[in-house]
Amino acid sequence: MKMKLVYCLNRNISHLSYLINIVNIYPGRFLFLDSHLHNEIYRYYQERFEGKEGKEGQILTNLTDLKKYNPDALLWTDFHYLSGNWLNVFIGHGDLISQRPDTTRYTYINREKLMRYDIILVAGQVQLDKYI
Repeated sequence: MKMKLVYCLNRNISHLSYLINIVNIYPGRFLFLDSHLHNEIYRYYQERFEGKEGKEGQILTNLTDLKKYNPDALLWTDFHYLSGNWLNVFIGHGDLISQRPDTTRYTYINREKLMRYDIILVAGQVQLDKYI
């Protein structure tokens, strides 16, 4: 049985790079709750994910549609989280393994927020060790 995934987008388009390889292998829907605040970015996402292939409705923009879709998991690239009948998965960008002091690392500063996630995806053993 194939899992129904929702890739959570935000106003920072560079975060798409954390998700795009997974999306290309395991397609799913997208969630962009800030579409009303960031119209230009929303149009970019529409062109990228709906326009070329005619997949209207591929981007969910509200919680009602998300609940109707009933996904198995939400994949996040930032520290957002939604309670529901799904897993919340965090995909970071590796600043935890940088050489900067812990107190300046975004992931370290927000480590309490990481505890909310059901799954945290890591790039490899070094990053896993740091999280542990």
